[in-house]
Amino acid sequence: MNRAYEENGSSLIEIIAALVIFSMVAAGLAIAIPMAYGRVVTWQAQFNLGRYLEKQLEDVRSHAFTDLPIGDTGFVTEGNYQYRWVTNYVINDETNHTWDISNPGTGDGLAATYYVNSDFTGLNVKRIDPTIDFNWGLGSPDPGIQPDDFSARWIGYVEPQYSESYTFYVNADDEVKVWVNNQLLIDKWEVGSGEWSGSIDLTANVRYSIKVNYFESADTAIAQLSWSSPSILKTVIPQSRLYSSTAKMTVVTVRGVSGTVSLDGRVITFDNAGAAPEQ
Repeated sequence: MNRAYEENGSSLIEIIAALVIFSMVAAGLAIAIPMAYGRVVTWQAQFNLGRYLEKQLEDVRSHAFTDLPIGDTGFVTEGNYQYRWVTNYVINDETNHTWDISNPGTGDGLAATYYVNSDFTGLNVKRIDPTIDFNWGLGSPDPGIQPDDFSARWIGYVEPQYSESYTFYVNADDEVKVWVNNQLLIDKWEVGSGEWSGSIDLTANVRYSIKVNYFESADTAIAQLSWSSPSILKTVIPQSRLYSSTAKMTVVTVRGVSGTVSLDGRVITFDNAGAAPEQ
């Protein structure tokens, strides 16, 4: 009798223990399943947001340099998402391997190349000229360039201070051509000396490509580039408004309409300032 009770009692204890364990496991699953589901939903939301970010970055990459306006779009709603583009001019900090914002009026001058031949060929000297304001007289730009029958090319960007019409002037001896924003403003490709001009409408603090081709035939060599506008008296274009190179960086931020999670990325866009025709 006692033996039977002990056997039955052991079985009952085992059953109770099994029920307790089952209840604990069930409770754990009840907690774990919603938590796991929540993680899946979060990961899926982040994945979708990442895909939307890549779509925006591809959109930025599809724009040409001149088609990317400087500024901040603010957040723009598109379906279940919002995007924001912030575009600035930048310069390459090669020391720190970063791209730094390049503020208006911080130019370094124009990229200059001087050639020993009249047709922009042969041995050359490269440098950054702060301005184009030269009277070499009977001399030359560099000891490596002969005094006569040499050519020079300046390329880069010019940045107006005001939104208005600008007149560009070249005082030259001998031949010269000037392009601004890929428009041929001055075309005096014949031997002689004098001053020539051309006008164009420009927007404040936008960097426009500029290119100057010059040829010195013989005797006196002069090359001077000036400008004027309703707000600026005629003056040599200062170094602060000339850039040997530039780029644009667009920082893209995306988020859901709730704004709880956001991602960002950036695109650097370059331009070829020397894209104007060679002659």
